[in-house]
Amino acid sequence: MNIIKIKNINIFSFDLPLKKAFVLKNTSFDSRRGILVELETNQGIKYYGESSPLVYFNQENYSDCLYQISEIRKIMLDNPEGFYIEIPEENKYFMEDFGIFFIQNFLEKIKKNGRADNPENIFPSVRYCFEMLYFCIFIKNPDFARYYNVSSDSFIPLCRLIPDISRIDYGVLEEEIRRNEYNTIKIKIGRQKPESEISAIRRIIDIIENINRKDVLIRLDSNMSLSESCILQMLENINKSYIDFIEDPVENISSYQDIYEKTGVTIAADETIKKFIDFKKMSFKNNAGKFIKALVIKPQSIGGITDSFRLFKMAQHAKIKTVISNIFETSISVSALCIFIYLINNQKIAAGLDTLDIFLKDPGIVKIKSDSARISVCRAYENLYKADYSVLRKLH
Repeated sequence: MNIIKIKNINIFSFDLPLKKAFVLKNTSFDSRRGILVELETNQGIKYYGESSPLVYFNQENYSDCLYQISEIRKIMLDNPEGFYIEIPEENKYFMEDFGIFFIQNFLEKIKKNGRADNPENIFPSVRYCFEMLYFCIFIKNPDFARYYNVSSDSFIPLCRLIPDISRIDYGVLEEEIRRNEYNTIKIKIGRQKPESEISAIRRIIDIIENINRKDVLIRLDSNMSLSESCILQMLENINKSYIDFIEDPVENISSYQDIYEKTGVTIAADETIKKFIDFKKMSFKNNAGKFIKALVIKPQSIGGITDSFRLFKMAQHAKIKTVISNIFETSISVSALCIFIYLINNQKIAAGLDTLDIFLKDPGIVKIKSDSARISVCRAYENLYKADYSVLRKLH
C-alpha cells in the first residue's frame, strides 16, 4: 500500500475576466470568481481542487465556501499524521472504487477529528473541490495512457453552445456543421422574442438539412424562464425530430409531464435535478422517470464526483441519457470532468463543456480543446497537475 503524506494545503482565489459577459436568468456575469485548493505532498507533487459556486446552481456563495474550506484545511494540517492518504492496489483503480477511496481518506477522517461540520453538511461545491483533489490523487499514474487505454484518438466531444440567438453568425455555424465539428448544438432560449427564437431554430435546422447532416441534434435550454404556453408554441413551430431534449423548460416543475405528453419532446433535468432525484436512495421521486428522459449532471452543483457517478449508474440502468456538464469552471476543473467522462465510458454523448473560450485568462497551462471542438483526454490529464499562479491570489 502506497502512503502519501500531506506537506501543505494552500488556498487561492481567482476572479477571471471573460471575453464576453454571459447571462443567466437576467443576471449578467463579466468575470468568474472561485477558489482553487492546492495540496502539496512530501514528495513535492501538487494536486488541485476547485470550488466555484454559481448563483441559481448553488445555494452557497463564495464566502460560505471559503470559510468552510479554511476550516477543513485547518483540521487537516492540525492532524498531519491522521490525514495521510492510502493509495489502493493497482487493480483497484476504477470509478467504482473511488467512492471508497474518498470516504476512507477524507470523509471518515474529517468525522473522526470531530471539529468540522458533519460531512453531510459540506457545501456541494466544497465537497466537489475536495473530491476533485482526491480524484486527481486517485488517478495519478506514471503511465496514465497505457493504464487507462488512452490513445491519441481519445477525445471528449463537445456540445456547441449558442448563448443567445441574436449573436449567431450563421456563416460560421454552417461551416462548423459542414466540417463535422459538432453533432450537438445547445441553444439558450427565453432571451429574445419567441418569434425570433423560433425563426433562428428553424434556420439552423434548414442549415442542417441542406448540408444533409441529419445526425446533428439540438438541445434547448430556457433555464426555467418561459411559460408553458410559450414552450408549447415554440415546439409546435419547429421540426421536433431534430430536438434532442429541452432542459428545465418552465419554473413550475409540475408542468413537465404535461409538456412531455403534449409534445413528445424529451425533458431533461438540470437545475431541477435535486427536485426529481432522491440522492439518498438514488431514485426518481414521484414517478418522475415517466417524463424525465435525460439528466444534465453538473458535479460542482450536485456535490461531487461520487454522487455524479452514482447518478450516472442509476440513469444508465433506467436507459436515460446523461450529459456531463459544468458551470463555467476553469480548464483545470473541466479537465477533471473530461477524465471522469472517459472513465465512465460516456464519451459518445456530447459534453456540456464548451465554455473555455469565454475566459480571457485561466489557471490551466495546457490547451485542452482542439480546433475541431473536442477535448483531448491526454492533454486534459496533463492539465490537471499544473497551474498558472499569475492569475491566482494566495489566501492561506
